[in-house]
Amino acid sequence: MKKLLLISLTSLFFSNAFAEDEDKYNPSQSAILFKTSNICHAENLGNSYKNMLAKASVGGAIYELKNSLTECITDGGQLDKRYSKHFPELELMATQIAKSKQKAKLEAELNKATPDPTVVKDTQEAIEITQKLENKNEEKVKEVQETAEKAKEDANKFYGFNWAPGIAVMSYDSAYIDDVRIDSTGEGDAKINKVYIDREVKMNLAVLLETHYLWPWKVDSIARDTGIGFFAATNLVKQEGAPLSVFAFGPMFSVRDKDSANGFSVGIAYFVDTDFKVLRDDLSDGDITTYEDTAKIIRKVDESGWLLMISSKF
Repeated sequence: MKKLLLISLTSLFFSNAFAEDEDKYNPSQSAILFKTSNICHAENLGNSYKNMLAKASVGGAIYELKNSLTECITDGGQLDKRYSKHFPELELMATQIAKSKQKAKLEAELNKATPDPTVVKDTQEAIEITQKLENKNEEKVKEVQETAEKAKEDANKFYGFNWAPGIAVMSYDSAYIDDVRIDSTGEGDAKINKVYIDREVKMNLAVLLETHYLWPWKVDSIARDTGIGFFAATNLVKQEGAPLSVFAFGPMFSVRDKDSANGFSVGIAYFVDTDFKVLRDDLSDGDITTYEDTAKIIRKVDESGWLLMISSKF
């Protein structure tokens, strides 16, 4: 129960740490074109939308409802400068629309019997400026696309089979005998040997090497990719006992890093330790024994238990 509680608290921590509003910068969200400023006000951006929606719903002439922020930009609206950096594809669309209008204006002026040189010059300069802005926005869109492709590639690497080192807290079903001594009193036939346990543990720490398989499992409160799966592990190092003596299997939950295919995982598993030390003949602390050699009074057995593991691929 304690382990399950710890996993729940860990998951809650990461949920709060990574939570983001995924819809805030979604170009598909509803929008309103405020005709006075020609600015598109989207549903999840700023505090103006609800107020404008209330006015637009009762026939406000200076407000025009749009199905999406994309539609609002397509129809000639502009993004608020506070949010434009989050919508490079819409900024590119806006500059392309502006350039198209400027070219149409230039063409119309040149087709006049007597074109106005000032209008022609000013329009040509405006087209040059818009073209530079368009080139800049094209680069931004390219960067966003490359980032999205990398994120998709990283997600594909994150799921499926993988491996990672981890640290585990192990809880045994019975006590592990770590240090014993035999004290003797008397001599000859009157000699009495008593066994004393100087150290026994029911908890152990280990560095594990685990392999796992993950399936996508979306957690709404976590903005990053998450997954669930199963893992199998063995110990590289153990606080008490030999390496490669623990075999564990159980479920795990993982959260992917923001900018890579790596991730952080928490798992709980049932394990068997083949290097578990106990006293022979079911002896207990303070029992009389015929053994005089401490090396002979200890034997190794298989013991099981549960472990909580934290692993990270890097």
